[in-house]
Amino acid sequence: HGSVFEFLRNSKLDSNNFFANSNGVKLASFKRNQFGASVGGPVLIPKLYNGRNRTFFFFTYEGLRQRSATNILNTVPTELQRNGDFSQLRNNAGNLITIFDPTTTVQSGTAFTRTAFPGNRIPASQIDPVSRNAMRYVPPPNSLGAANSGINNYAASGASPTDINQIDARGDQVINDSNRFFLRISHRKLDIGLPDYFPDDILVAQGGLFQPQISNNAAFNYTLNATPTFLMDFRYGFGRTLLNFRPRSDGFDPTQLGLPGYIASNADRLMFPGFAPTGYLGIGNGGPDFRRNSFETHSTAWQNTKVLTAHTLKFGAEGRLVRVNNTEAGNAVGNFTFPRALTQGPNPNVATAVAGDAAASFLLGLGAGTYTKGFKGVSTQSTYWGFYFGDDWKVSQKLTLNLGIRYEFETARTERYDRVNVFNPTVASPLAGPAGLPNLVGGLEFAGVDGRSRRQFPTDRNNIA
Repeated sequence: HGSVFEFLRNSKLDSNNFFANSNGVKLASFKRNQFGASVGGPVLIPKLYNGRNRTFFFFTYEGLRQRSATNILNTVPTELQRNGDFSQLRNNAGNLITIFDPTTTVQSGTAFTRTAFPGNRIPASQIDPVSRNAMRYVPPPNSLGAANSGINNYAASGASPTDINQIDARGDQVINDSNRFFLRISHRKLDIGLPDYFPDDILVAQGGLFQPQISNNAAFNYTLNATPTFLMDFRYGFGRTLLNFRPRSDGFDPTQLGLPGYIASNADRLMFPGFAPTGYLGIGNGGPDFRRNSFETHSTAWQNTKVLTAHTLKFGAEGRLVRVNNTEAGNAVGNFTFPRALTQGPNPNVATAVAGDAAASFLLGLGAGTYTKGFKGVSTQSTYWGFYFGDDWKVSQKLTLNLGIRYEFETARTERYDRVNVFNPTVASPLAGPAGLPNLVGGLEFAGVDGRSRRQFPTDRNNIA
């Protein structure tokens, strides 16, 4: 027996809503295709094997292909501004915005004052080399912007892709009237992509994070009817999910932009740095991070049921092994922001609508940044065990006692290379001497060091229910 299905949704078959239609806003493109098939039955191999009533198989496949229209509308520096010429920069009211030279800041009484750049132009000698290189990765404007103001002068559209492929396979075997088992295996791959808004030659600087996920799991079950009054069931399960998130610019060497070599040589992961001038389109991977994580679980269960005249006994055990491998990086090569304030004036401490611009601050290399060394790399493991015995005792037709006892314990995590620590509030603090506080306590203790256990905390072995 089998089945085939397909579910299609396409914006070509959709109607626009009334308000969007009346305002001339077109229906966004959307395409979704879900499809799959299944087949199952007894295993029959002509002249070799007849598995009817004994050996069975089942197989399914399901796929998804989805494309959602997305777009951006933002402001980018004009060709003149990229070269330091802000003589045509105006605000929403049409007033000229003056760019002040922060190097001319002097004290005037109790206040400070600055001088504007002559002609509202930044000399080429004052443009920061890193900023000049990074500016080449900012897409050029493709419109005049709102009311020809240069604001929102870059518009782009793309499609956000999502693809899924999933496979499930199962086999059942009836050994005899008392013994049977099944095995199931499943695989699922999810790919979440990125829309392309930048031209191909500078696409590496657009930023964003690819988010593929791969999941595999399996299950095995064996059932034994040893006697009409005794049933045994054994199960094993395995599951593993891999997250392999990576930035679009994975592998980009920031020294190409002129940044110091120590950033690249010490980075947890190489990528395009983040540059974000206030009010302008940002570039790079300042926010999204890199992640390679796997989460793995093994589980077993042994269950037994024995029926006596007045008793139904249930006993067994279960165990779990949990493993996590985790490598992450964020702000690995720097995330830099540039405000208007650093080029405002004439009083640098007073913001106005007609002074200062973040793109000018960016060209001058004046802003703030964060560079993080994460050390986020762990490979942990922990186990769990549980044992139980229960008795449903029918004392009489009017009284049944449900009795049971369970013992369980969960071991504390260990790390493959002992890279975990705990804070102990009672040990002498390593800051006691430098701080001049001899009685200061509290500090980190590392697993597996100085005779300590490799486990992160003591195991509680007193859990009886």
